[in-house]
Order: sequence, then C-alpha cells, then structure tokens
Amino acid sequence: MLHSVPAGVVSAAYSSGGGIGAATFDGADELKRDAPGVFPSDGKEWAFSFWFNLSDEDDAVQVFFSCNVSGSNRFLLQRSPSGGAQDNNLAVVGRNTSGGLNLYMESLLNSNSQFDSTSRRTGWNHFLCSGNMATSTGHMYANGINIFDTTSDYFVNSNIDFTGDFHFGNVNSGAHFHGEIAEFWLDDSFIDFSSSTNREKFRSSGGEAVDVGSDGSTPTGSAPLVYLHLDSGETGDNFASNAGTGGDLSVVAGALVNAGGLD
Repeated sequence: MLHSVPAGVVSAAYSSGGGIGAATFDGADELKRDAPGVFPSDGKEWAFSFWFNLSDEDDAVQVFFSCNVSGSNRFLLQRSPSGGAQDNNLAVVGRNTSGGLNLYMESLLNSNSQFDSTSRRTGWNHFLCSGNMATSTGHMYANGINIFDTTSDYFVNSNIDFTGDFHFGNVNSGAHFHGEIAEFWLDDSFIDFSSSTNREKFRSSGGEAVDVGSDGSTPTGSAPLVYLHLDSGETGDNFASNAGTGGDLSVVAGALVNAGGLD
C-alpha cells in the first residue's frame, strides 16, 4: 500500500504527490453516513486535515462536510464566496443538541491570502484545524500559515452535537463543494497545531503531503475516526471507503472521479 509506513519510522513526505489520488466533487456528488455518522458520541474536541483544490462556483458558499440533524447543521466546515465581508474565509460552526450555537471559528479575511484565485499555490491547498471547547482553544492553518482570526471566535464549554448524519461534499442547505479533495483525516481528539512538529505530521516543512499510514494512525499512534483517501489507480468512488474507525460512507449522489495526484 502506498500509505503504509514501517513501524518506528517517522512519517515521510511524499515526493511530488507520490501517486496520491484525489476525488473530484462536481457539485452533484455526495457521500453520507447515517446517524450517528462517524462520531461515536458528542464531544468537545476535534482535529482535521486535508488537501483541496477549488474549481468553479467561486461566488457561492461551499460546505466541505457537515454533521446534520433533521436539516440542521450541527458541525460543519464551509468556505465563503469571493468578495464581501467574508471574502474567501473558511469557518467552522458547531451547535449543541438543542441547536444552540456553541462554536464559531473563522479564518482571517481572504484566509490570509491563501485561497484567493490569484495566490492559490498551484491550485492545491492544505488545511489544518483543531479545537477544544473546554479550554476555548482553536487552531487554523493553511499551507503552514496561521490563518485563525481570534477576534471573531466563539467557544462555549459544552458538547457539540457530532452524532447526526455525516455529509461530505453536499448538505441539505444546497451548499455543494466544487473541486478536488485528497487525504481527508478527522478525529474527535484535540491536536495542538501551534506546534510545527504536529503540523508537519500532515504537511512537510517543504509543503508536501505526508504519509499518515494505511489507516491514518501515524500522526497520533491510533487510527482516526475518518481517513478518506485514494491510492494510485483506484476509482473515485473508493474515496468513500473509510480507513479510519468511524465506518464507511456511501455514495448517495453522483459518481466520484479519481482526479489524479497532488502534483
């Protein structure tokens, strides 16, 4: 397997993408796992990492993933359209079991010039985010750069309602993702991404993807809830096969395409 790392070896950077596949989402594609989704319980901690390449629909809100209860998004990551007060921002929003807002994290305007159409690094970008509700701590990094706007964050020390239907690429709100995604890693534990050592478990100091192990366990020593990836030659729909512990997703709309590597 391309994603396996010998025991005792620190994760190594893939060279020029290293044959890593990426799934294309065209706005009609959707992955889903019915409630309780991929999380075993509600909670106060999370961390995720992935690579993405935006394509079209730059003028629309795009949701990467969501935990959804009866049409209400309880935990989601979204990107705002170009222009306006939230120009190209990424935001993480959380709600409790009653639907009350208890989390809001937002990137700096234009995501610190990381995601606008004139400065995207060859199209592919890496995003890291983590949070701990109990300590009101959050981190957001894009391409190794801190993009967290600490002037607009909101944390309430209570559980996020993680256990709804888990949607990926498309949600009930109609805010569809348009682009390519690779190496999606998500867990219900906090990682201190202010540490460069921890960040470089997912993205090397040279800006390359890092081998996280066949089950995604290399960064932390145990498999995460979600690790979605494609190896070279796999079909796009294999991206729904979760190598983590949270169970496989189903392709409920569209058909994914393997977009090729991160080159």
